[in-house]
Amino acid sequence: ISYSLLGICNSVYIVHYKPMDTVNDFDAANVVALDENAGPMEFTEYAPLVFRSIRQSLGISTDAYLKSLGAKNTSRLMEKTMLMMMDNNMKERSTEGRSDAFFYFTNDLRYMVKTIPAEEAMFLRSILRDYYHHIKNPNSLITKFLGLYS
Repeated sequence: ISYSLLGICNSVYIVHYKPMDTVNDFDAANVVALDENAGPMEFTEYAPLVFRSIRQSLGISTDAYLKSLGAKNTSRLMEKTMLMMMDNNMKERSTEGRSDAFFYFTNDLRYMVKTIPAEEAMFLRSILRDYYHHIKNPNSLITKFLGLYS
C-alpha cells in the first residue's frame, strides 16, 4: 500500500495546481512515474480534476486529504516530483465476500481505500459524468468516491 499512497499523494498534489476544467476531464488520466527502491513504477489517477472538484464540493481540502492519507509534508517540490515523508500506518481489513477486496483505513479513520477489480473501475468511469452531477447534491446518500487510481 505504501507505493499506492505515494502515487495517490503525488498525483493529487500535482493536479491541485492545475486550472479546473471538469468538462473535459471525465476521460482524462494523470500518469505519475515513481522511481522507488523496488524499481520504476507508473501510477495513474483517473479524472483527477473531476475528483478534486468532488472533494472540494464536500469541503475536503487537498492538504487535509493528503494528510489523512499519510503525507507529512505537502509543500516541497523537487524536479517536478513531490517529496514527502509518508506515515504509512493504514489499517488493512480484508473481506470474506466474493470480491476478496482489501480495505485500508486512514489513521484518522476519515477515509477508506478499497481495492476493486478493473471491471468495477471501468464501470465507475462509465457513469462518472452522471455521478459527478448527482454527488454535488449535499443531501445525496450514495457513497462518496474521492478518487480512482491504478
